[in-house]
Amino acid sequence: MTTSPDTFSTRQAARFLNVTHPYLISLLDQGLIPSQRVGDERVILVHDLEEYKNRS
Repeated sequence: MTTSPDTFSTRQAARFLNVTHPYLISLLDQGLIPSQRVGDERVILVHDLEEYKNRS
Protein backbone atom coordinates (compact mmCIF):
# COMPACT_ATOMS: atom_id res chain seq x y z
CA MET A 1 0.00 0.00 0.00
CA THR A 2 1.26 3.45 -0.87
CA THR A 3 0.73 6.18 1.69
CA SER A 4 1.23 9.91 1.39
CA PRO A 5 3.85 11.71 3.51
CA ASP A 6 1.18 12.75 6.01
CA THR A 7 -0.44 9.31 6.44
CA PHE A 8 0.64 5.93 7.75
CA SER A 9 -0.58 2.42 7.10
CA THR A 10 -1.62 0.50 10.20
CA ARG A 11 1.71 -1.33 10.30
CA GLN A 12 3.67 1.94 10.02
CA ALA A 13 1.46 3.49 12.71
CA ALA A 14 2.06 0.55 15.05
CA ARG A 15 5.82 0.94 14.61
CA PHE A 16 5.55 4.71 15.16
CA LEU A 17 3.71 4.16 18.47
CA ASN A 18 5.91 1.18 19.39
CA VAL A 19 2.88 -1.09 19.87
CA THR A 20 1.80 -4.34 18.29
CA HIS A 21 -0.34 -4.27 15.17
CA PRO A 22 -3.31 -6.00 16.91
CA TYR A 23 -3.15 -3.44 19.75
CA LEU A 24 -3.21 -0.56 17.26
CA ILE A 25 -6.23 -2.11 15.53
CA SER A 26 -8.01 -2.25 18.89
CA LEU A 27 -7.27 1.46 19.44
CA LEU A 28 -8.73 2.23 16.01
CA ASP A 29 -11.79 0.05 16.65
CA GLN A 30 -12.41 1.86 19.95
CA GLY A 31 -12.21 5.22 18.18
CA LEU A 32 -9.23 6.36 20.24
CA ILE A 33 -7.31 7.13 17.05
CA PRO A 34 -9.23 8.25 13.94
CA SER A 35 -8.64 6.38 10.70
CA GLN A 36 -10.04 6.28 7.20
CA ARG A 37 -10.73 3.31 4.97
CA VAL A 38 -9.14 3.30 1.53
CA GLY A 39 -10.42 0.19 -0.16
CA ASP A 40 -9.73 -2.68 2.23
CA GLU A 41 -7.00 -0.79 4.10
CA ARG A 42 -7.04 1.81 6.86
CA VAL A 43 -4.88 4.90 6.81
CA ILE A 44 -4.08 7.11 9.76
CA LEU A 45 -3.03 10.74 9.66
CA VAL A 46 0.40 11.33 11.19
CA HIS A 47 -1.09 14.33 13.01
CA ASP A 48 -3.65 12.06 14.74
CA LEU A 49 -0.91 9.65 15.81
CA GLU A 50 1.17 12.49 17.23
CA GLU A 51 -1.84 13.76 19.17
CA TYR A 52 -2.52 10.29 20.59
CA LYS A 53 1.14 9.86 21.52
CA ASN A 54 1.13 13.21 23.34
CA ARG A 55 -2.05 12.27 25.26
CA SER A 56 -0.67 8.89 26.35
